[in-house]
Amino acid sequence: MGAISGIVSFEPERPVDVHALIRMHEIQRHRGQDGGHLVGGRVGFASRSLALHGRGAAVPPMSNESATISLAFCGELFNAADIRRQLKTDGWTFRASSDEESVLRAYEAWGAACLERFNGQFALAIWDARTGALLLARDAMGIYPLHYLATDGQLLFASEAKGVLAHPDVEARADEAAIAEWLLCGTFFDGRSLFAPVRRLQPGCTLTATRSCCRIAKYWDLPRTSIDDDAAETRCREELAAACEDAVKVRITPAREWGVLLSGGTDSSALSAWAQRVASVPVQTFSIDFPNPWQGTHVDRRYAELTAERLGTVHRSFVADPGEYFSVLERLAWHVEKPYGKAAATMCLLSGYLAPHARFVLSGEGMDEMLAGYVGARGLGLDDVLARADVEYFPWAPYFETVGRLCRDEFLAQHRPFEMWRDRLQQSLAGAPRTDPLSRSLHLYTSLFLPDLLELHDQSAFAAGVQTRYPYLDRRCVELMVPLPPDLKFRDGETKFIFKQIVKDLVPADVLSRRKTHLPMPRDPQSVSQQIGLARELLLGPTARTAGYFDPVRLGRFLSRDHGRADALTVWQVSMNLITLELVHRAYGI
Repeated sequence: MGAISGIVSFEPERPVDVHALIRMHEIQRHRGQDGGHLVGGRVGFASRSLALHGRGAAVPPMSNESATISLAFCGELFNAADIRRQLKTDGWTFRASSDEESVLRAYEAWGAACLERFNGQFALAIWDARTGALLLARDAMGIYPLHYLATDGQLLFASEAKGVLAHPDVEARADEAAIAEWLLCGTFFDGRSLFAPVRRLQPGCTLTATRSCCRIAKYWDLPRTSIDDDAAETRCREELAAACEDAVKVRITPAREWGVLLSGGTDSSALSAWAQRVASVPVQTFSIDFPNPWQGTHVDRRYAELTAERLGTVHRSFVADPGEYFSVLERLAWHVEKPYGKAAATMCLLSGYLAPHARFVLSGEGMDEMLAGYVGARGLGLDDVLARADVEYFPWAPYFETVGRLCRDEFLAQHRPFEMWRDRLQQSLAGAPRTDPLSRSLHLYTSLFLPDLLELHDQSAFAAGVQTRYPYLDRRCVELMVPLPPDLKFRDGETKFIFKQIVKDLVPADVLSRRKTHLPMPRDPQSVSQQIGLARELLLGPTARTAGYFDPVRLGRFLSRDHGRADALTVWQVSMNLITLELVHRAYGI
């Protein structure tokens, strides 16, 4: 768990404002109570984390013996033992066994190139007094967030945007261009955040700042090569299962305060099976659902319980009341810092329920994005891609035209969102390594949708004080799966084809063959009506902060029973995004 924050002044006569640093540090307390700060002249670092049993006490920012290199680090380095072994062979000595010291020594030995050796989820800052340079870095897949602002001769950074906004010299303002991107594309581009002055460091990137310049570079990227030879399937069968099992193993600390999120789908069921195989104690598994009597027996809870019974896990199945779901939306908007879909509140509730039993959990995120798991999932666009044999919009944002029609003419004229949407789609597809429509869509999912989803889950879970770890996003697994040819990802109507072949002896047959379902959320008629009513109250009322974006007549008609060209599912999905956009504006007074 954890967060970092810091201030670096590049003006010789401008020392760090310690009180401002502490404000930035304290506003992220939900990410861990332990930690501390380190201030010296023009550099101030702070970090916080939750000491997990078996990992040792949380480590505050630290420096090397000569005080020439200082580090603030949060997260986990899952190959830290390998890093330490290599460094000891090369003659380096260690005072402790923390991930933080492993990172510090690795930087001393290899410089910024050390990042290419790391396999983990983290955000870090390194001040190198020898060169007068600050290095910020984020893990390869973007699991841990990192925000920054360069202004007035200094650079501010924090894990969450609210940490940067807590500095007294920073004003929270909405970035309307970024909002236009989100409304039509479902994501931000080029490191934008919802807040005009604050930027997000992208996954697998470094930022190097000196007095004279600020430079961003990639140290890792998704594989851009393609595997097309006849041996691809054989190699994947041999290597992927071992890589996944070891990825699970290295993410389990010697503690009983952990578990697995078990949805009853293939990915989480295989994850639970591998965890049960490598763990020294019975594995805890957790699932959540809402009362769904109209859905029959095809619900996550039933399949999760079936898998747990077969594996022998200690399973806890939580049933949430729809009222809890709606009550958490306002608080969650402050944590998430951007508009979000319906699943975020479910994740926040689940994290709150399981927090007394586990401090961190393993999650199966990433497999759907890499291996076409969203084919057949309504509202996520891959069926349309396959039917049209082309990528005509961002697959997870199929309602972009509907949302665009709700905007005020003035907003449309100023930000030209439809032109922006076409440009962003063309630019994003240009980096796809293959030309077939499915592969092009999966490129969008892995490079844009997945990092947003990981940030969302990170902040939703941390809102309840729980950390999430993702074995399938181990760099070894990603580098095996992403380059595979499309027929190993989707074949004869079967999603995640190669993975299901590998895990068919681990997962119950009923689970392996079930269709993809979304994370549980309230879908009963009363809850849908409550959501639409909440949207009308927030978006059309006199205190609406997003009124400048939307035409009230068009929006009112959309939220009424006369939806025009929009069906009920569209209204249900879009209204939640508009509700949360409004709630974030209210939470931050923008």
